[in-house]
Amino acid sequence: MATFVEFHEELDQLFGFYFDADMAFSMTKKYLTEIQQKQKISDSSTFMFGDGEPPGPPDQAILASLHSTTLGALKQRMSKNLSDSQRAAQAVLVFTFHIWEEKYRNSLVDKNGIALGTLDSDIMGDLRLIRNCIIHNKAIADNGVSRCKVIKHFLPGASIILTDAIMFEVIRAIRDEFSKWA
Repeated sequence: MATFVEFHEELDQLFGFYFDADMAFSMTKKYLTEIQQKQKISDSSTFMFGDGEPPGPPDQAILASLHSTTLGALKQRMSKNLSDSQRAAQAVLVFTFHIWEEKYRNSLVDKNGIALGTLDSDIMGDLRLIRNCIIHNKAIADNGVSRCKVIKHFLPGASIILTDAIMFEVIRAIRDEFSKWA
């Protein structure tokens, strides 16, 4: 049987990943901008991710790369609350619900070691509804979000934008709700 301490430890690693990724995006964007300024490289220059040295001329290297984009597009993706930070936040939210549902929900014990059975949780119910929108509706809120009890930021038809403030609210709500059993 799993304990709330184990659940919290696993969530803490996930939340740490979110904060690490957000910091890495900011630092990498700053670093790329500095390199561009020093070396006079434009935002339209190609940036590639690959395995080993580029094979041959640029066109061949782009085709062989694992991913290619422009420096401008890469820096834009890494901007606060844009695609990379949104993907990281979405991944953390989806995985948080997944480990709750698949690993902990039916196996948690309280601080005295007593099995709690299947737990219902307002915050985890909200994460389920938001997760469904992320996975099945391209992060566009559906009518289900109107049933959220804790995280009430999203309206049906609107994009689900997971800002730092919302992620902090999610983290605090999970900790607050589960601290009574820990």
